[in-house]
Amino acid sequence: MRIIAGQYRSRKLKFPKTKAVRPAMDRVRETIFNIIGDEIIGARVLDLYAGCGSIGFEALSRGAQSAFFVEVHHQAVKCIQENSALLDVKVSITIMQMLVSRAIPLLHKKGSLFDFIFIDPPYGGERAKKTLMKLYRFGILAPHGKMIIEHSAHDELALTNEIEVIACKKFGETIVSFLKIQ
Repeated sequence: MRIIAGQYRSRKLKFPKTKAVRPAMDRVRETIFNIIGDEIIGARVLDLYAGCGSIGFEALSRGAQSAFFVEVHHQAVKCIQENSALLDVKVSITIMQMLVSRAIPLLHKKGSLFDFIFIDPPYGGERAKKTLMKLYRFGILAPHGKMIIEHSAHDELALTNEIEVIACKKFGETIVSFLKIQ
C-alpha cells in the first residue's frame, strides 16, 4: 500500500496482518481525495477506524494541518506509529487507541472540531449507523465540515433531516458516501 499523491507520494505504508483491519483500496482513496481536492489543505482531519492510517496519512500528504487517528486494535496502532516514523511526519498527529464509541465523546469534551471526518467501520452490523448518530449528537464536525464514510452497500446509514448526502460513489459492494450536517 502506498501514498497516492502529495508530499509523501509513492511512499510505502506498513499494514497489520490481521483480519480485524481492512485497508481502504487505492482507487477508493484516490476518488475520495479527487472529490475533496484542495479543501484538504490546512484541514483538521479525524480518521475513525483508522487501520494503518492510510486515509489520514494521505490527507497529511496532500496538505492537511493535523490528523487524529482512532483505532482499537494494537497491531494497527503500532502500524500507525511506524508509518508516522517512516514518513517522518512533521505535522500534528494524535493516535487514540480506543473504541470509536468512547473517542467521540472524549473529543467533544476536549472541544475538538474537525473539517473532515473519515469513517471506515467494519462492514455489516450497525457500526456505520451508530457512528454517524454519535457524531451528530456530539457535534465534533466543524460547521463547514464533511464526513466521508466507506460502507457496504448493505449497511444502513443513520440519515436524518439534518444529515445530507452530498455525493455517493460505488465500487462494487463498497459505497463511499460524502455527508454534511445542515
